[in-house]
Amino acid sequence: MSNADQQPSQHGQQASEKRSFYEMVPGTAASQPPLSQDKLWSDLVADFMTDEPDTPKDLPDPEENLMVPAGYTYFGQMVDHDLTFDTTSSLGGPRNEFSNKRTPRFDLDCLYGPGPDDAPYMYEDGVRLVSLNEDLPRGQSGRAIIGDPRNDENSIVCQVQMAFIRFHNAVVDRIAMINPGISNKELFKKAQQEVRWTYQRILVEDYLPRIVAEPDRVAFDTLRGADPANGKTAKPGAFSLYPVGSAREKLPLEFSVAAYRFGHSMVRNGYRLNADTQKHIFSPSGPDSLLGFGALPVSHLIDWSLFFPNPDLPRDDNKVLQGQATRSQSTTPGKCDSVNEATGKERLQYAYKIDPMLVDPLAHLPAKIAGAGQIPSLGLRNLRRGRGFNVASGQEVAAKAGLPALANADLKVRDKRGGADQQVLTSIPVEFHNHTPLWLYILIEAHQTLVDWFDSPIRGAADKGKQFTEEDLTSAASQTTTQLRGVGARIVLETFQGLLDSDLESYRNDADALAWKPLIKHFQMWDLVTCNLTGPTDGELA
Repeated sequence: MSNADQQPSQHGQQASEKRSFYEMVPGTAASQPPLSQDKLWSDLVADFMTDEPDTPKDLPDPEENLMVPAGYTYFGQMVDHDLTFDTTSSLGGPRNEFSNKRTPRFDLDCLYGPGPDDAPYMYEDGVRLVSLNEDLPRGQSGRAIIGDPRNDENSIVCQVQMAFIRFHNAVVDRIAMINPGISNKELFKKAQQEVRWTYQRILVEDYLPRIVAEPDRVAFDTLRGADPANGKTAKPGAFSLYPVGSAREKLPLEFSVAAYRFGHSMVRNGYRLNADTQKHIFSPSGPDSLLGFGALPVSHLIDWSLFFPNPDLPRDDNKVLQGQATRSQSTTPGKCDSVNEATGKERLQYAYKIDPMLVDPLAHLPAKIAGAGQIPSLGLRNLRRGRGFNVASGQEVAAKAGLPALANADLKVRDKRGGADQQVLTSIPVEFHNHTPLWLYILIEAHQTLVDWFDSPIRGAADKGKQFTEEDLTSAASQTTTQLRGVGARIVLETFQGLLDSDLESYRNDADALAWKPLIKHFQMWDLVTCNLTGPTDGELA
């Protein structure tokens, strides 16, 4: 790719107020099913997509997805906040109001804000971010003083932000030790570059393999002729949805409004934060949940071994496949230590399956998140937003990408209306056939492993095609793992890889990256949240 194909970075800057999004596939008159908003709610969200209320669990949970430890849900939320910040559109409002106040780059402007010169209140000395031992820095109102206020939405993403702050400061200390006499300006530049590149490598090497199915990743890397040294695209024509050039100045509408909202299905009813604290993600009582936007309770301080796997602990694939792994398993393949079978309080938690099912708390978002008087159901909000902006259907995007579309017979969701012991897979309303809303289509693609299991001979002739229970689903945890596939995989892969290819300051393009000797031990989230640094000795970064 030539420099002419790449875009200026604008790193650390907010995009313009009216910055538009790029449409991968322009919507047509047939993109959206001919439904009223009431029918969206009654026939789909309320009846099928919203799960029954449930309590947090310590032991293996039938909804868990063994490909994705729970911490990646909230790392993914921070990634979203690094790329998008729409402050002008309403649900289904005029398309020309849709804007993005974030740069379409993996540059961590949600961490650094506009930088120490323009936001000195975020920095201790022009180099280190303000850091507290047990909370984010806050103003008198209790709101966090950080690059993106949304990273204080709940106690988990709040602490992911805290972990990035600590990691930046640890990198500053290490580079200062290696380079005595370095100026503050140069020290900040080097540290920011180190953190950004580490983050970008984690996205590619740790995050994408967990959320995107391997066949789709390998197929796309082969199609684009990925450079084995840095992953940069050698055949840019492979991007059928997100071409090089001016398109890369904007974030894809389909990514922001549909594909990257897959993470909503991964949210659990609640989480164990440490040995003594387990809470609902949101609850009507408010204080008895993980709702943020205020001082972080000391009792909410996270034991990261419950959220991210430690790559240095010994492997035990069998325990992982049984959903029993504790503090540290990786899922490709699994890693764990011994399991506390009595209580499960030391067990690594997993995200819920990527599928057309949202936990009950997301149907009743608190007003602090949904907005006073706004629609509280996250599922309905997603469907209405896609409909309001006339986003192309899943089938239309599949055709543009040259991918086979799901057959109408495969457009199934779990129906739990008979209770947890009477689950079946049932077809979505016929009105959604042939022009399935993109967000819904992507979630249905992801849970095709569950559809295949449901119809598989492995269940036995007597069970095939019949109802199943939560116990059945727990027993089939390894067969029903879910990842992005097909259209969802392609949108996310083209967006991630395209942004990294086109960023002149990413680890794929910056001239300094050729001699880069990373400070982190592994490009995995465990090493970042624990500040597991290794790397150069004195003088090697000078």
